[in-house]
Amino acid sequence: MTHAAAHNDYPMRWTSFVRHRMMKCARSVVAGAACFLLFACSDEDQDKPYPSIITELCCLHTTSNGTFGHLQLDNGTRYTISNPQSGYHASVSYRVLCGFVPKGGEAEIYQLSAALLLHDSTAVQQHDPVSILSSWRSGRFLNFHLAPKTQGGTQYWGYVVDRIDTSCSETNAQGEPLTTAYVSLHHNQNADPTSYTTDVYASIPLDSIQADRIELSPM
Repeated sequence: MTHAAAHNDYPMRWTSFVRHRMMKCARSVVAGAACFLLFACSDEDQDKPYPSIITELCCLHTTSNGTFGHLQLDNGTRYTISNPQSGYHASVSYRVLCGFVPKGGEAEIYQLSAALLLHDSTAVQQHDPVSILSSWRSGRFLNFHLAPKTQGGTQYWGYVVDRIDTSCSETNAQGEPLTTAYVSLHHNQNADPTSYTTDVYASIPLDSIQADRIELSPM
């Protein structure tokens, strides 16, 4: 299983369209935050009470024929998708913000938007201003809710390993000196005018950083 993005400098073009397909949103060319996969309701559905939807950042895995297969939550819980969509890349993992209703071992998806899966951009690092509304860790991901300003252009994202410290007093499970990596966001505004603010969700896969402990660098 591979992730659908793997570039040092992650471009995102802001778009205003809404379609029934993510159009490779979790890849590296088309934007994620304004690109939604929505599931239409029938007339019969409109008469039913609106369900209690759980919204989480998680990984959506496709099958070998490019159909939605299952959701993998960051706590390890796995749900088979009961209303799968087809036409996606085969056997890949998308990082998504997903609104779903679980029922037993299955989940019905009600809304879906692509999240940015950030990669190491230390070699091309840039720190253009961006508002970080919140950050939190879930499982093996460090997540961000961002509020960048845009005018619909392309911006570039990633993470930067600012430094790795080695402890003189603490050891890891192998008895070696404990290492702590300090990371920050790579953001290149790329001359995109700051006309309005939008929401972006992004995640750093912590397994991609070779350190025992990972912390955000002081702002």
